[in-house]
Amino acid sequence: MLKAFDTSTLSHEEKDALIGQLVVRVQELVARIQELESRLSKNSRNSSKPPSSDGLKKTQSLRRKSGKRPGGQVGHAGKTLRQAAVADHVIEQELPEHCDACHAALPVAQAQVQERRQVLDIPVARHEVTEYRTLSLVCQCGKLHESRFPEKVTEHVQYGPNIRAVAVHFTQGQLLPYARTSELMADLYQLDISPGTLHGWTREADALLSPSVQASR
Repeated sequence: MLKAFDTSTLSHEEKDALIGQLVVRVQELVARIQELESRLSKNSRNSSKPPSSDGLKKTQSLRRKSGKRPGGQVGHAGKTLRQAAVADHVIEQELPEHCDACHAALPVAQAQVQERRQVLDIPVARHEVTEYRTLSLVCQCGKLHESRFPEKVTEHVQYGPNIRAVAVHFTQGQLLPYARTSELMADLYQLDISPGTLHGWTREADALLSPSVQASR
């Protein structure tokens, strides 16, 4: 609890100055409280904030009780993690060059594989940059020859088809908001793609796929 401030020793002018300072401070605190309350009341429905910023909300499950115990059921075929026949990378744990008992040199080249253990993982994702270069050369007769860029390489810098496909999958296949997809592309692939660009790719994909979808109906 704050102690009362003794103003008995202050002059009228000092008291007036102190009151003025306190009024200004109170106004600043009130404004700050209003700002914080405004932030707390905002969500993805009443502001431009993405749905991912709403936080976790407790929802009521629509599943009905089956009467079965949780976990694997009797008769259900389980899946066992098995080693791959061919590994992408092999790391051999090296033997010492000399025996630690008699100190003789070990014929390491004759060593046999005793046991294999495998670790399944995914590589760290990042985008790749492919540079296309056109060439020019003047023939001895004076004719200039110039190579051309591939038909789909039209810009000084552009995104490739795989990036577009992944982004459209996130927004349409996984139903992620454009803002969240933009964040995810930056987190996974270090690509700064705006939500507007993602929306444009979705429209282009829709235009390309619509004829096939209509034909299949």
